[in-house]
Amino acid sequence: MRSLLCILVLTSAAWAGPDEVTVQEHKLLSPEKCLQLPAGELAVRCPAIAGRFLEIDGKRTAFLDRVDQRKGSFSCDEDGGSWRCRRIVVIDRELRGARKRNPQAFVTASDLIRQLATGASVKIDEEFGALFAPGERPKTCIELPAHGCAVQAARLKGRAQDKNGTPIVRRHLWLVEDSEGTMLQCSDAALTRCDELSAAGWLALTVTLRPSSLAGTEPAPEFDLPEVRTDKRAGGPAVVGGSEASDTPAGALDPWLRPKSTHLLPKVPSKADVSKAAHALELKGKPCLKAEDHATIDLIFSGEGQVVSLVVDGTAPDQPVVGCLTQTARKIDFPRFAGNTYRLRAVVMKALR
Repeated sequence: MRSLLCILVLTSAAWAGPDEVTVQEHKLLSPEKCLQLPAGELAVRCPAIAGRFLEIDGKRTAFLDRVDQRKGSFSCDEDGGSWRCRRIVVIDRELRGARKRNPQAFVTASDLIRQLATGASVKIDEEFGALFAPGERPKTCIELPAHGCAVQAARLKGRAQDKNGTPIVRRHLWLVEDSEGTMLQCSDAALTRCDELSAAGWLALTVTLRPSSLAGTEPAPEFDLPEVRTDKRAGGPAVVGGSEASDTPAGALDPWLRPKSTHLLPKVPSKADVSKAAHALELKGKPCLKAEDHATIDLIFSGEGQVVSLVVDGTAPDQPVVGCLTQTARKIDFPRFAGNTYRLRAVVMKALR
């Protein structure tokens, strides 16, 4: 069945009566055809796609989402006025087997990250399509036992080097591909803190690797060998490994889905954990008070348990007491949770002599 997109076109005298209203039918265009349209027509003719244009080494490219299906993101490149869009995946072989994927239809995330990091120039261009607010992340192989996963760890290096001349790792990243097409980016190896890797996520990765259009090339990121998890066979036992596991050019291919981790972080930290961290701050922060009798602290920490900001009421940020309390807070184990930030207030009293 062919899908048709109906666009209602009103003439200048449309409100005069029903005879002045005409309906035009347009076929839904492929993403490649959509990218050839002027920006004003693209949002109308192609409401199901959105993304961002870039220019890498003088070549026009784009990150594209199918916002209607949410089956992963695409990398598109222009050559001679024609566009080619390829779905972004973790591994260059199918998750339900070891068959090689068509390089004209698929591109690996590691290839894209290397291209962004090592290209001579990367420029971010205009956005296109209707960029909707991010909705609830679709369920993937992390939650669904019938879906397979491919997981790859990446270390994104920066230009800064340590005393031994080794590039400092700027960010740790775990890329997850669902067998149905959805891509995730996770901040922990246990895959408990994950977000959908959409075109907006790729833009954030681009800015991480190349914070300025004038920034030079970065060292090539490092990638661990992808961990492949195939679909669980219908009626098969829920076991891991076995004699059927075999080696492929993609690594060890396990015929059974591995059980997901049972340890899930809470959406917000418990009151007991927050109170424990606040009490530790009140005790360890006493030596920071020199001229002050007390300090009322407003602190924000992230889901990773790291201090984001610390403010002392009535005290300028450049005062020694603020810096001392900030350094003290960074040594405290704040609770981890599956959220963005948490705010707490604490009062530090000077120790009695």
